[in-house]
Amino acid sequence: MDIPKIRIWGICLLIAAFTRPIQAQDYIDLVSLSYATTPSNEFKTGGQSTKVRQFDANVDLPIIIDENRVLLTGFSAQTNSLLLDPSFTDKSTVGSFLLKLGVNLVHSEKLSGTYMLIPRLSSDYGKIHGKDLQLGALALLKLTKTERFNYKIGIYVNTEKFGLFVAPLLGFYYKSQNEKFEMNVLLPASADMNYRLFNNIFAGMYFESLSGSYYLNNGRFDNAPQYVNKSSNDLYLYLGIPLTKSLLLKPKIGFTVGRKYRTYGENDKVSFSLSSIYVGDDRTQLNQDFSDGLVAKLELLYRFHFKK
Repeated sequence: MDIPKIRIWGICLLIAAFTRPIQAQDYIDLVSLSYATTPSNEFKTGGQSTKVRQFDANVDLPIIIDENRVLLTGFSAQTNSLLLDPSFTDKSTVGSFLLKLGVNLVHSEKLSGTYMLIPRLSSDYGKIHGKDLQLGALALLKLTKTERFNYKIGIYVNTEKFGLFVAPLLGFYYKSQNEKFEMNVLLPASADMNYRLFNNIFAGMYFESLSGSYYLNNGRFDNAPQYVNKSSNDLYLYLGIPLTKSLLLKPKIGFTVGRKYRTYGENDKVSFSLSSIYVGDDRTQLNQDFSDGLVAKLELLYRFHFKK
């Protein structure tokens, strides 16, 4: 199911739908809705604090062409609501809406590949124009070793507001013989391990890197265009509670590490970014950081089960 920073939150959602090893698991999550909130997080100076609220929605619609080809379609949306700086009196809302269009190809008995284009609108939606648009692409190969174990290797690129972002991807999937323990890892984006307890209830630990950049049409500093560069590494403990055969509820409690919503001028960019490494980063941050802290999240999944 589903560790270091990655600059695009959409990767975590893509992992959930298109990089799972269908041969090894008997389900796929087609729809997910989640809401996360934090207690008040204090800014470094000024005596102010802010709560962070985030809503995510993800829909995946795979279309089977034949036994060797699956068309991958879907969309994802996200909103973040928070106070960007202690000098502000009202919260800012930034968000993303992305489309997913790609294909999964079976190259041989052991090797398959996922190839996707990911156009995305990412901004405060003050008005919609070309500066809100970003374009990403994903290529991921999966090598099946056994029925219960496989490797994944690939690359993700995206035209973030701070410059070109490139992320090499490396991971694996494992499921135990008794089908109670499961691991799904794709570094540097996410890692999940869980254990089935009783009555189909399972407990797990989940790490995700939520990141992205959002264009600010209505700049909060000097009324000039800016963008927000978000990054956060979240570690959760969770339960998986089946409501029906197809609906699954996941309450999560966790802690954020290195959480930042940094604001920069529109033209203040880096040369490029390789995962969490910024090359040529001499940007001037306009706002203040706030503290890490607890985060609570509630997720609802529609899970499609394959017939055995």
